[in-house]
Amino acid sequence: MTGDTPVLVVDDHAVMGHALATALTLQGFHRSVALPADRLTDDEVLAAAADAGDGLVVLLDLHLGDDRLSTPMIPALRDLGARVLVLTAERSAQRLGECLEAGADGVFDKAQPFDQLVEALRDAMDGRTVMSLGAREDLLAGLRSARAADRRRLAPFESLTARERDVLAGLLQGRSA
Repeated sequence: MTGDTPVLVVDDHAVMGHALATALTLQGFHRSVALPADRLTDDEVLAAAADAGDGLVVLLDLHLGDDRLSTPMIPALRDLGARVLVLTAERSAQRLGECLEAGADGVFDKAQPFDQLVEALRDAMDGRTVMSLGAREDLLAGLRSARAADRRRLAPFESLTARERDVLAGLLQGRSA
């Protein structure tokens, strides 16, 4: 099964992506291909995923350079039938929870050993879960907590009248009261 399942590595660092695809090929993932996400649009990445074939597993770097996040691609990849593992060094529970909320099967810390990534890939290919329920719920709880904190922080501004908002916007633009 491993050799027949396509694996698409999407990373903004071409050397990293190709090295990972090569290492996966050496582990028996014979259909591993790297895409240099820094040179491709989201639509081009999605087109390559659509062409990859059935059973696709995508290793998707969360940060694709220049403040570009891959999170918006996750639902479209899922719609293509792909399993998505997000690779990242990101530590923010909110950001990681957003990946899961968007449909990622799991998030994988780039600092973890390579053999754990191989195990997660095999689990994804075999239709098994790639994250424990507890770890997944912890990240989603972190997302909910961050959103609640944002709502509390922004609540005073949401209660402003239209005129008060206009005055505040003018002050932010450097105008006098």
